[in-house]
This record gives sequence, structure tokens and C-alpha cells, in this order.
Amino acid sequence: MDGFEFININDLGLCISQSKANEIKEIMGVMPYVAPELFKGGKYSIATDVYAFGILMPYHNTAHDPQLAIQICESNLRPQITEDIPQFYYNLMQKC
Repeated sequence: MDGFEFININDLGLCISQSKANEIKEIMGVMPYVAPELFKGGKYSIATDVYAFGILMPYHNTAHDPQLAIQICESNLRPQITEDIPQFYYNLMQKC
């Protein structure tokens, strides 16, 4: 990454201001990337955004259905961080 001091990662598909985040009454986003606290009635925040970003690898063999939401909430289901991914992804997922 020669020449870069920092990198911005943006996804403006669900972009709203932080002040509007408290007004959201429904869960938005792709289920495997939604922070578990949102399924339990929590509010969108910087922390839920960091969680979503940190879950880089999808649940590729799992249906994105209500059963997945239940598993995320009740058993704290998380995707496995395997050794065969690039080290920088592994480190990033651990931090997020």
C-alpha cells in the first residue's frame, strides 16, 4: 500500500446520519452482517457498523432466513475465521 496513509471504505447503500439511526424501527441490511444486538431490539451505532464490516466472509452454506437470525442471537453464532484466508483479513476480523 505504498503511498497510502489511510483507506476509507464506503457503502452508501444504507447510508443515514447518526442522528437518524435512533429512529430506525426495522432491521436493514444483509442478515449475516447484522450485529446480533439489532435482532434483540438494539439501535444502529458505530459499533454495529464496525461489526458488519468485520464480518467479511459470508455464511456461504447457510440460508439467510429467520432461523439464521435465531442462531445468531441464541447461540452467538459467528462465521468461523479459518487459517486459509489472507492474514490481513484474519487480523481485521479479530479486531472488529
